[in-house]
Amino acid sequence: MSPRGSHFKEVTRSWLRQILSDTTDFGDGWRKVLGGAPHVTSRDSIIEVVDESTCQRVARIINRDVLGWQVGPPPVVIFRIGDYLIAYPSNARLGEFGYAVGMRRDLLIRGVATW
Repeated sequence: MSPRGSHFKEVTRSWLRQILSDTTDFGDGWRKVLGGAPHVTSRDSIIEVVDESTCQRVARIINRDVLGWQVGPPPVVIFRIGDYLIAYPSNARLGEFGYAVGMRRDLLIRGVATW
């Protein structure tokens, strides 16, 4: 893994913990646009999904249902929080326009956040 990729994952995990643990309207809003993402407490883990089969399935779903592409690159990173997944497609770069896709564990898209 490149140092940039490692930095992206650290920043992303920290950002997820910050917004999903926020108890104000700000946190509620982010959980809502991510399709009902769970409220995270200090005891909850945010785990990177590294299973290649799952990553490829998520990539196909995002490419088809969010981007409208026939083919495309896999997500940069997928995190699991309990039974919920949040995927960051490969064009979501630190400091640039991007998006995150919230999904149930059965890979049904629940919400898409853009910035």
